[in-house]
Amino acid sequence: MSNRSAKTSHSNNSSNSTATPLVFTLTFELLHIINFIISVIIPSIFFLKDYFMYIILTSLSLFELIKIQTVYETVYNYYDFHIMQSLHSKKYPRFEST
Repeated sequence: MSNRSAKTSHSNNSSNSTATPLVFTLTFELLHIINFIISVIIPSIFFLKDYFMYIILTSLSLFELIKIQTVYETVYNYYDFHIMQSLHSKKYPRFEST
């Protein structure tokens, strides 16, 4: 009975270990977006009345969002590739020469 529960907990830990860096990266980027909105966009709307400054800050925020989207796609594609590669190797194991 204890062997079965130990195997189950081990399989759960191995499946979560591949998703942990992705979740950490996405959480970090989400906090980065929130920090950027609070520190740049909200003050620019309420406190800066200069139209030119508002355009600059808006373009900077769009650039920041594009950069974060690129990071997200890179991380997602990296983990998607490795997960698909591991699934493919489990489905089609290599034959050892005898």
